Amino acid sequence: MTRRILGRFGTPLFFLIVLVAFVVVLSVISSDHPKGWNETTGVIRKIETEVEYGPGNERNETNHVYVEYTVDGKKYDRELGVYMPSYKEGMELKILVDPADPRSITAADIGPILRYFKIGIPIAAVLFVVTLALAILRKR
Repeated sequence: MTRRILGRFGTPLFFLIVLVAFVVVLSVISSDHPKGWNETTGVIRKIETEVEYGPGNERNETNHVYVEYTVDGKKYDRELGVYMPSYKEGMELKILVDPADPRSITAADIGPILRYFKIGIPIAAVLFVVTLALAILRKR
């Protein structure tokens, strides 16, 4: 009985799980985006690549992005905490600054990441509905 239900509804169930995963990840990413922080422009001063070797001589790279920016006439130089391959030294980028602690910053544009998840949600929803309809029609 269970095998017959999963056989017919396995694919729609898969797309439903993917849809839920997209929604959960999108909500987590969106909630990490600080509200009430001020947007300003920073300049990437330096990108350092830290290389470590793990088990089996596996190479692991971590990129540290350092940004210079000014708040209320005072200059700051802090690590961004986010790296994207498109980042280059000397590049200007929008950052968010905590008004209570101007040393706390994050990238303002995490748009590319959000875009992928926002596109994935309707695609997974359509695939879920289509495969569910096909599964129901197969029963008849």
